[in-house]
Amino acid sequence: MSPKPIGGPYITGTTILAAIMVSIMAILVLIRFCFGLGTVTNLNDGYSWGLWLAYDVVAGTAIGCGGYPFALEQLAKSYVLRGQGQIPLS
Repeated sequence: MSPKPIGGPYITGTTILAAIMVSIMAILVLIRFCFGLGTVTNLNDGYSWGLWLAYDVVAGTAIGCGGYPFALEQLAKSYVLRGQGQIPLS
């Protein structure tokens, strides 16, 4: 039994949206290579926090969102099960 093609149109709303996003990205890459990193990231010698601040917010949010439910789960286990369902962290 060989797999059969799914079929359907190639150009859909999703592919148009992806093409628009790729076009915007290509324009930003060209601007970055032509005019330097400062025009894209808003970094300069006076205000050098542009790129780092955005990265810090994204990374800190990801770490916090991962740790918060784990801490709540451990807290709930300690109160509801009186410590019987806890697992060691190490």
